[in-house]
Amino acid sequence: MENKTCVACLKPKAQLSCDACKQAICKSCTEFLGEDSFSFLDKKTENILHRIYCRPCFEELVQPEMLSYNQIMEAAKDVIVYFKAQGKETRSFSRKENLFHVTNCADHDEAILRLAFLAAKNKFNAIIDVELSSKKERNGSYQRLLWSATARPTKIS
Repeated sequence: MENKTCVACLKPKAQLSCDACKQAICKSCTEFLGEDSFSFLDKKTENILHRIYCRPCFEELVQPEMLSYNQIMEAAKDVIVYFKAQGKETRSFSRKENLFHVTNCADHDEAILRLAFLAAKNKFNAIIDVELSSKKERNGSYQRLLWSATARPTKIS
């Protein structure tokens, strides 16, 4: 086994390598990106597909994406939600946009937040005609509900 040196701190015996630049790095200089990071994005860019980064690659490739993702998530929390049953309140809103669909969500609130995230990402400030449905998934004696939802994005002034 060859003796690798960490490119960040120059310590010997670097056991990991950056997935982006392929440089050897030690565990203390490594930035790990979890599997659930950026989970609300439908398509991840090439920069955030990896799991192990050196600090320079993390700061250059992942941090800008993370800042953008967090801004969209904050905007999603402010999206106004109107359910299908609230037709009287929403009858004057524009319904030109196509429906957003989300599937296989763990719970009711996650489904709504995913719809709001899609709306915020596409520069909308409200979702209307929200419909939620659930189905049971059974695995032996274990069962869980999987939620699906649809909504129409719109802008409210």
